[in-house]
Amino acid sequence: MVDAQNNNSTEKKFGTLAIIIIVLLALIAVAFLAMPYLWKDESNNSNKENYAQTYTNITVDEAFELLNQSNMGEINLTIIDCRGIEGCSSCQYRKGHLPGAVQNDNPLSLENETDDILVYSKDGTIGAGYCENLTLNQVYGNIYNLLGGWNAWKRNNNLYGWPPIIKG
Repeated sequence: MVDAQNNNSTEKKFGTLAIIIIVLLALIAVAFLAMPYLWKDESNNSNKENYAQTYTNITVDEAFELLNQSNMGEINLTIIDCRGIEGCSSCQYRKGHLPGAVQNDNPLSLENETDDILVYSKDGTIGAGYCENLTLNQVYGNIYNLLGGWNAWKRNNNLYGWPPIIKG
């Protein structure tokens, strides 16, 4: 009879201990899941959910429409000539660039809180990588990559007489 009572008492102790361990593990799991919210950096008011998460490939026709919307003041548009990644940026830029384009061969140097961004490279390939890197940075507007890049713009400029290719 004493053995039965000892076994019963031992089983109760193990049962209580098991419940305590389960409760502790649940609390640890909840705390672990809540850590990003508890330790959020309040000094930085920007919120990752507001950043551009993707970019859109657009045609020359669509890029021309963006330029028109920008010229009319309907959108804020930053045009980035990223051909510097492919070689001498200033050489290529001096030979010609889209109207209003700025040279920038480092997407991680660009933080933008208001403008949409149109990126072009020589043929659009490097521009796509540039846009991909922009999605990892603090960019809030829409990000566009010009399909066919500078080559496509020149081809269409010659066909349709679109905005002059600036040489500077």
